Order: sequence, then C-alpha cells, then structure tokens
Amino acid sequence: MWFEARSAPARGAATEALRMDVDGFLGPWRAGMELVEAHRAGAVADSRLALAARRMLTLRLRLEAADGPTADPAAHQMLALQAARESIVLLRNDGLLPLLTGVGLRMAVLGPHAEELAEQLRLRVEDVQHDTGADRVRLVAADTGHPLDVEFEMTEWRPGRYALRAGDLTLTAEQQPDGTLLAGDLASGAYLTVDESDRTTSTTADRALATPLRWEVLVDGAARAADLARNADVVVLAVGDDPRPDDTRQQVRRTLNLPARQERVVRRPGPLTRTASSWCSAHTPTPWGGRTTTCRQSCGPSPVD
Repeated sequence: MWFEARSAPARGAATEALRMDVDGFLGPWRAGMELVEAHRAGAVADSRLALAARRMLTLRLRLEAADGPTADPAAHQMLALQAARESIVLLRNDGLLPLLTGVGLRMAVLGPHAEELAEQLRLRVEDVQHDTGADRVRLVAADTGHPLDVEFEMTEWRPGRYALRAGDLTLTAEQQPDGTLLAGDLASGAYLTVDESDRTTSTTADRALATPLRWEVLVDGAARAADLARNADVVVLAVGDDPRPDDTRQQVRRTLNLPARQERVVRRPGPLTRTASSWCSAHTPTPWGGRTTTCRQSCGPSPVD
C-alpha cells in the first residue's frame, strides 16, 4: 500500500502510516528520514521495515518480469467507465435519469464542481451553462476594518472550511468560534497576517499571531446561480467535498449534510418546476424537494449516460 501527500503532513505521519500497513510514500516530504529517526529511537522495528522492503521489491520484480502485450488505453477507459457506472448508488429516481438531450435543451450546472462536470456534459448537450455558486467577497481585518486589496471567490467545502481564490492565488481559511476567519496555507501551517500600519500582508507559522478576518459579500453566488437555473430546462447540482487529498480529508466526517454556503446554492432557486437532477460528488447525498434524483458517488459518468 502507498501513501501520497500533496503537502508535508504532520511529523510522525510516516511512522503511523507504517503501523497501518503502508509500505511506500509519495509526495513532497522526507518520509524516509523520519523512518530512519524513528528506527533509531526504537519506534519502528527491523522486521516491519524488512517486510515493507520485501513487498515493494517483490512487486517491482514482478512488474519487470511481466512480458505481456502493450496496454490498450481505449480498453482501460471503457473498464474505468464500467467501474464508475457500477459504483453509483442511486437513492431515488422518478424516471428522470438518464436525461433526455434533445435539440434546444438548456441545461444549468450549479455548484463547486460545476465547471468540470459541465465540460463533460457539453460533449452530449449543446447548451450547457455553469456557475459554481461561489460568493465574491472582500476580506477585512476584524480588528482594524482595513480591507485586503484582493477580491476572492469563496467556496465552503466543509462546515467552516473555505477556499479563497483570486486568479492564481489560492488561500484556505477556517472559521473561528467568534465567526472570524484565519486564512493562509493551512495545510502547511502558514497563517496570514496584516500589518496595521501599511496594510501589507505576510505569513507566520504562529497561529496566535494570525490576523482574524471577516468577509463582506460583494456578489451573492447563490443568487447568481438561481438566475441561471430559472432560465434552464434541466438543472444539475454538482455539490459536495473537495476531492483533493489535502489536510481537510483527514478530518472525521460526522454528517452527510452540505456546508451552509453550498446548501444556499441548492435552496436558493426555490421549488424547481423544471426537470432537476442532483449530481453529488464526494459522498454527499442530500434530500431535496421537487423532482430530483439523488445519487451517491465519488466519480463516474455524466447523468446523460
């Protein structure tokens, strides 16, 4: 088994992963050095390291010894599509799926996963519009009221956990008990600070020195998505978790409910009199009223298949 990290995890992660039967490590972190230190300290046994090495070398030798035909990419794609179709758990369908895709059909794809799903749907449907439902916000230092110069698109992936994007700049933020945000690159432990005198920003590794922020909504993303939905024949909701394996995925999930700002995107259009389908990503089924079809999946074919 392999463990891959997009960013360096907390110290001790490699040792703990080894105890959980992981043999190999990928990503921008020095897992090998950590295991060497753990072995010297007596936290990792010789037998466990030998087992990991033996299994990895055995796999490599088997792959090198394999003399089979060249892989067929088309066959692999068909097999992946079949696996995705068979992995979908359909919770309810009143005859809506698969969607009819006649000439002149107008489709709106809404939610934080809308862009990637809309690209797939445009292969089958001519008129597909999408909106992530993200609010455009301005961040303001909570203590001084000084605004940051950049406006962000704000997406709530987990309750109280946000992504803030402005062009190539991406921040993560978490909401504090008092309602303010701490922002920065939270996975690596870098927190944003705002200088009170000249309003310049920098980062600190000391969470206690981070500047609490509040946000002001400049454009209501849910209202913008609702406008798009009202002019569509079919509405597809692409909502759920962030599928990237960052530090938020290590948290234990205690509910299947959507975070509040994604829920607003779902609820804002009101009763949908047109055909509506919910296309939930990353294990988030949600009970909505109206004519809807709810499915639970992490990946798969588009709802027109």
